[in-house]
Amino acid sequence: MSRHCRRPWLAAISLALCLGAGPQALANGQVQVRVQLPPDAALAGLLNEESLFIFPLMNLVANNCPDTGLQPGDSHLLAATGQRIVELMAVSEHLQRVLYLESALREIQQADVCTRFAGSLTPVVTELRRLGATTEVVQ
Repeated sequence: MSRHCRRPWLAAISLALCLGAGPQALANGQVQVRVQLPPDAALAGLLNEESLFIFPLMNLVANNCPDTGLQPGDSHLLAATGQRIVELMAVSEHLQRVLYLESALREIQQADVCTRFAGSLTPVVTELRRLGATTEVVQ
């Protein structure tokens, strides 16, 4: 892991979230977050190969890089959106892992990944919220 990825065990958790996250409540330490995704029709513009790579990478960056500017639950929103895109595109779990998740895991190991991607997370989350996504921290 790069020096920016101070919590390498989070990469494994992030991978699990990308593989199995949905709009249900997800645990984040002591905090649970309920995620409501935008309607499927609103995600139509994201149904492309780039999204299959970039959403897992954004989730890894959100969980491994400092100073992303994200609020509690935003990384769950990114993970759940990525998973929904996979479902809508009917990508097999094997193909998702081999072509996209493993590429994202390689990318997160680059020394400059936090610098290159951390600033792009908030605009993506803002756009997902504009499309109808919500997150709710459940105490």
